[in-house]
Amino acid sequence: MTHHHGRHLPQRFGFVSLVVMISILLISYACYRFAASAVSEHRLAAAAAERTQLDAAADSAEAMLVAMLGNSARRDAEPRSGDSPQPADAFANVQVGGDPAASRAPHFTVIGQSVDRTGEVRLQYGPVDESARLSLSALPEWELRSPGSARAALAALPGVQPQVADALWSFLSGRSTAGQELPRWGGVSLEELLQAPGITRRHLYGDDRNRNGVASSWESESDRPTAEHSGSSSAGDLSQTPLAWLLTPYSAERNANRLGQPRIFLNMADLEQLERELSARLPSPWVRYIMAYRRGGAATASADSGPGQLHLIESVYDLIGAQLPASSSDDDAGLPPSPFPADRAAYRDYLLRLVDEVTVDQRPVIPGRININLAPVEVLRTIPGMDGELIQRIVAARDRSASDLPDGRRHAAWLVAEGWIEPAWMRELEPYVTAGGGVYRAQIVAFFGPGKDAALLTPRSEAELFLRREVIDDVARATPGVT
Repeated sequence: MTHHHGRHLPQRFGFVSLVVMISILLISYACYRFAASAVSEHRLAAAAAERTQLDAAADSAEAMLVAMLGNSARRDAEPRSGDSPQPADAFANVQVGGDPAASRAPHFTVIGQSVDRTGEVRLQYGPVDESARLSLSALPEWELRSPGSARAALAALPGVQPQVADALWSFLSGRSTAGQELPRWGGVSLEELLQAPGITRRHLYGDDRNRNGVASSWESESDRPTAEHSGSSSAGDLSQTPLAWLLTPYSAERNANRLGQPRIFLNMADLEQLERELSARLPSPWVRYIMAYRRGGAATASADSGPGQLHLIESVYDLIGAQLPASSSDDDAGLPPSPFPADRAAYRDYLLRLVDEVTVDQRPVIPGRININLAPVEVLRTIPGMDGELIQRIVAARDRSASDLPDGRRHAAWLVAEGWIEPAWMRELEPYVTAGGGVYRAQIVAFFGPGKDAALLTPRSEAELFLRREVIDDVARATPGVT
């Protein structure tokens, strides 16, 4: 039998070629996958490293804020026109380490957001003072001082209907409303207000969904009003300033003078200590008069005040124009003349120094008073005892040139010193108003950019990694810190 072996060679050769080609393809694909995986791992590692750099840049910004604002707690320099006590260029495009000539290095910018007199949200470099907003944590104290004032303050906010103000106050105070038990506000963030009936995210933040201070077109188009935002449970007109720009969970100020020293508590029980502290800071006629007031009170004091009984001073403004009874003198020199005459022309000579050095509030930190130098009209309307005419006067005074008072407008008492209101009215406003706070809010944006001395400026890619962080800097406390 004859065998023809060569007849099958071409077919076998084609099969082997196919196997080789498939093997090459599989090996090539495996190499491609390995290379792609390696590139992806490299990119992830690089992104993680860059994120770490941006986190470090944001941490540096926080540390800078604590240092700057902590040093500014001493108010011995004339306040700037804006909220931040530092110049704007200290917060814009700050490079963190590295070579100033580097083409790419971590930077940060600190941005603050506030409401101007027209009700529009404005952006600025640097943090903003939280005392320009209505402090929710202070409302319970307002209510204790003047029942009904907390609910009235909430109802005075733009677009807030009375029933929603009731629900908000019930939520903040932890009380029930209409038989319905509500969760109690934890006092941590404004986000918790979304649990209150009638308050939606759009009422709280408007069209600014990502809370960067700018309502972009994509935000407003994707969050049009729906049935959720209308009807009897609505908070009101959605065209009004968003509530988040008018409210704050917490604001506070140090109870200290312009040099950072604690103010002298006028009602301390130890009169010898009081006299020593007053003598170290105030003129002797002032000290003698205050001590005589503590010993005998004003001539209009209650008949229940017996001889030798110490009198409490309810307000610093009670010292203005007060007449002392004969029993106030403890020596042969007789009654001291009043160094605090009730004369408009004399207020600027003594009032701002007096309120800077002494107090009737023993707390080292005073929470929640509203800054009349910065608060928008919408917030000024919430202050008990503040009427529309006075608000117009305050806004008009802020818009004109800087005050010519020796201490400027570091204290809300400038309303009296400049002749806008009388001391009796200021006495009623004093628990609710201030002229400077110690809690600041800011957004830190960390990013990569060229150094200030870079020779070639590379256009920034839209896909460039960046980090945004919102911080609260509390320098009112003994130990300043960021949260």
